[in-house]
Amino acid sequence: MRYKQPSLADLAEDPDYPFYLDPMPNVYFTRDQQAAIGSGMTINRMTYRARRRESLFMEIILKNHPKFKEAKIPVWRDRYQHGRLEGGDELVLSDHVLAVGISQRMSATAITDLAHSLFGHSSYDTILAIAPVEVVTYDRNYVSNDLLRRHGIILHEIRSSELSRGRGGPRCMSCPLVHEDL
Repeated sequence: MRYKQPSLADLAEDPDYPFYLDPMPNVYFTRDQQAAIGSGMTINRMTYRARRRESLFMEIILKNHPKFKEAKIPVWRDRYQHGRLEGGDELVLSDHVLAVGISQRMSATAITDLAHSLFGHSSYDTILAIAPVEVVTYDRNYVSNDLLRRHGIILHEIRSSELSRGRGGPRCMSCPLVHEDL
């Protein structure tokens, strides 16, 4: 005979079971469930099924607490999006620099989604690094190009009149065959 896991209704009516819901023993690791980035938050989809309910607290707080619901805090990525993201791997280094690690608990899909949420349809994905401080970019990326120049990056600008219609860029039109250790 196979063991059948009891339902919540079964447990709630069992006088010997001490909980209405199963405990969440890791909820005190509060950085994992969410992270503050700039003026907004990520409400994370946890890797392990047993921890997925934990991020529900921040979602409820932001939507219902009087101090937060009126503030309309942007949620850069919510707990319902596909891919794993945990706040312990989201590190705000300054007001202009965010480091996101990829690990067992993080997926590349989630990191890409987060980048798109934070940077929108900016030109970050149309830049190809060809050396440690040298890139190929579209000439129309005025703001990004100016910022890169101010930080000592060598730019090779290409005209983008027709190529940019496909929403790609030099990076999207390249396929390195060999990577050298830098």
